[in-house]
Amino acid sequence: MTKGDSVIAVNGTKIAFYDELQTELKKYTNKSAVLDVKRKDEVKQLTVSINKDSKLGIAAKFDLPKEKTIKYGFFGSLPVGASKAWGTFSNNAKAIGKVFKGEAKFNKVIGGPVAIATMFGSEVDWVHFWTPGWFLINGTCIYQPVAYPCP
Repeated sequence: MTKGDSVIAVNGTKIAFYDELQTELKKYTNKSAVLDVKRKDEVKQLTVSINKDSKLGIAAKFDLPKEKTIKYGFFGSLPVGASKAWGTFSNNAKAIGKVFKGEAKFNKVIGGPVAIATMFGSEVDWVHFWTPGWFLINGTCIYQPVAYPCP
């Protein structure tokens, strides 16, 4: 494998998420497997050996964006907040739509408190922590405004 390769299947089983790759690799511990690897614009098949730890001997690279702080005044924050709220609502609606269309697995799109808590790793970024909470509170008041008045 070379830098920039993406594993898209293990022995014919399609891979969409990193945890699916880990699950498939465990099935072939101390064995060999054929990986379908996307390299630039082509797909190559590579036969690899899976070690006793169910690893390939490579590490996944997760490109995280650089952190940047932008300060807004009260009136400047309103359109930014409204845009982010709409973006969050829209992304969640699209994800739920993919479940109904069969394009995504339910357990990859919908999660309970444990899934929400594990999204943040060992350090808590309070802005990202409260964003799902805000969506849940305001989403509830949008769908059931009589039972749950908006804050």
